[in-house]
Amino acid sequence: MKKIVCVLQGDQFDCKIDKMFVESQIYRGLRGLVGTNNFLGEGFSWTLLRSQDEDPDPKTEVDKELLAEQNIKLSIALSVMQECFRPMIDPRTKVDVIAHALYNRG
Repeated sequence: MKKIVCVLQGDQFDCKIDKMFVESQIYRGLRGLVGTNNFLGEGFSWTLLRSQDEDPDPKTEVDKELLAEQNIKLSIALSVMQECFRPMIDPRTKVDVIAHALYNRG
């Protein structure tokens, strides 16, 4: 299947999208942003961090330092989010959705 196929039907387009292609494009785009400082002006910036869950026991000192640095950044980010926004509690699980989204806990 081609990546995106659109057919004009009357006055509207009917489009079929290859989901695997779209998902791979999103994945590659996000992977390219990991660890990159993105400056917003006025001294603000944001960085996309990647969860280190796949290696919960870092082997080298550099891995341990990286994990500690990322955990500190995530903790600060959670504090800012909690200060700026009201909690979003999932009615079914009773957990704070903001914390789960920030720590990529599904």
